Amino acid sequence: MRPPDPSPPGEAGARLLRLLSATAADPALGELTLAEWRALAELAQRKLVAGVVRGALSSADSVPDEIQELFQPAATADAARRLLVERELEELGRCLAGAGLEALLLKGAALTGYYPSGVGRVMQDIDLLARPEDFAACITALRDLGYTLDAPSSYHATLHAEGRLPLELHRELQPPGFPVVLPTAAMWRGSECSRPGLCAPTPEALALHLAAHTLRDQFQGDVRPLADLAALAATSGALDVDYLVETARRHDLDAALAVLLVLVHEHVQPLSGDWLTLSGRWGRPSEGTLEALRLEMLEELPTSAPPGRLYLWLRNSWLGRRARAEAHQSWAAELGVTRRPAGPGFLAWTTGLRRRLRGR
Repeated sequence: MRPPDPSPPGEAGARLLRLLSATAADPALGELTLAEWRALAELAQRKLVAGVVRGALSSADSVPDEIQELFQPAATADAARRLLVERELEELGRCLAGAGLEALLLKGAALTGYYPSGVGRVMQDIDLLARPEDFAACITALRDLGYTLDAPSSYHATLHAEGRLPLELHRELQPPGFPVVLPTAAMWRGSECSRPGLCAPTPEALALHLAAHTLRDQFQGDVRPLADLAALAATSGALDVDYLVETARRHDLDAALAVLLVLVHEHVQPLSGDWLTLSGRWGRPSEGTLEALRLEMLEELPTSAPPGRLYLWLRNSWLGRRARAEAHQSWAAELGVTRRPAGPGFLAWTTGLRRRLRGR
């Protein structure tokens, strides 16, 4: 990863967020210079969304073909990777079905079908959820397919096979000690098994899981959660809004989901239908919170350098988890859904550290 720019991406970052939607229409696109387009293409590639942006630009009359070609190499690679993932999922499904087992698609593996045809949602691994009682049997079946097991954690196992993407097989959705836990039953509820051995979660379950990851990771320089939710909202149709609101409230995910919906609505594409109704069930976070999260998505830390490694270690330590829990409490307080007192201590400390590291 290249060193961070001395200042946030600014206008390039704002344009990138708007172009995460295949329905994006920005009249100012025709006024960009070639240098600005090149900077935008480089940022999209680093953020792993060049294919998504290329898909949005393909329907924009104001963007010449030669500009769209700036995004084409990465977009072609993303689309090819999508086909590879589809083939791997077919093999995984047949393997599990042959052993009388099922697993649930998670994250990119579940969300890629909501993107337009030909647009590749970049995935660095494949995530599946096994029922707790089937976890060991699933690992055995995957070993028969050629996967080898790394040292498993308490909530998931990582498996590798030559020529395939890494596979994370989950038995739980969050690591132990995380303050907010989304039960696996909420992910399995209403799922459909349209292919042998693999089931797809409902849009409601995917929205809850995106909220859980937003809370857990607080973006960490990743804009894909906004692209994911925008694609989900654009193509998923009707929602069980009451169920989603109640489940998010029961599992302390309402603030994270509300923040995610506001970011999509204001920075990517306007929500409509049930998704707009869902967003209207909560208030609006402060401008300071939204701006901090936007910068969090767009920032780039040199993770190979000692300061970047220190920062990432702190994020994954107890202090980092405490800071993100306090961030969630702050969002909840702003939205009027808090059930615990909020405190800014560790949050302010880690935010200050992040800003100092960006300035180096």
